[in-house]
Amino acid sequence: MDRASRTPIAIDDEDEDYLMSNEDKMKITVKVIGLEGENDTFFKIGIHLPLQWVMVKYCDIKKVDYESTRFEFNGSRLRHMDTPYLLRMVHNDSIYASPASESGINGNSAVPYVALCIRMYKKRGIFHRVRRHALLLPQLVQYFSDVAHQDHSSISFVYNGLRISQNHTADKLSMEDGDVIDGFNFHTMSSSLRITTPRFTLKLRSPTGHECYFSVTPGTYLGRLMDKYSELEGIPFDHLRFIGHGRQLTFEMTVEEVQLKDGDTIDVILSHRGS
Repeated sequence: MDRASRTPIAIDDEDEDYLMSNEDKMKITVKVIGLEGENDTFFKIGIHLPLQWVMVKYCDIKKVDYESTRFEFNGSRLRHMDTPYLLRMVHNDSIYASPASESGINGNSAVPYVALCIRMYKKRGIFHRVRRHALLLPQLVQYFSDVAHQDHSSISFVYNGLRISQNHTADKLSMEDGDVIDGFNFHTMSSSLRITTPRFTLKLRSPTGHECYFSVTPGTYLGRLMDKYSELEGIPFDHLRFIGHGRQLTFEMTVEEVQLKDGDTIDVILSHRGS
């Protein structure tokens, strides 16, 4: 192979520099291997740029039909939004390009099994063979219970942007060997991803104009604010009345029930009779 044919073709993503950190600007060289006898094609690509750019450019260079060309990396079919970073690619990794099977979907339907790559966060892809015409989700759930030793109750599976449901089969989804399913285990991700309750600030104001601020959630009981205010001011609770939105607030009410919002003021009135 002559030296000129090995020169990397640069795919420039500098237009997105204003969105990228220094890490985002890292680039690697990847090699696309085509049909036997063809020269390999080298691309230099930003690690966060979708590999679809490589696939389209390769088809332009080789003058082949994009829709009829299959691209694979590590035995799995590349998806449009896969990036070198997501696939943990390194310098000089190889992508394989080949004509898509002419047998199409109908030809695949006759094959009883299909080998799928299941990707989980921060784990290497796992290849698992499933029955093409059987319900897909129970097979995946059973596999993760028996082999991967993960709690299946918190796992969801997504294929080509579609969440896999109880009614899907590999045949109905036109799956092929090497297709990728993304698995999401929300139990193991609890330290990195969790649902939070929004917090906001309420102001308690005394007759003298002294103000105290409290951070609350919609479910906070007002009794907690009242107790804390009484403690901070050194005034017995039964000597205080709390007025919000024009009415007297009681101990068992919640912030949401009174429809208090961020920045609202609760006026505190002294009641020496303890009323």
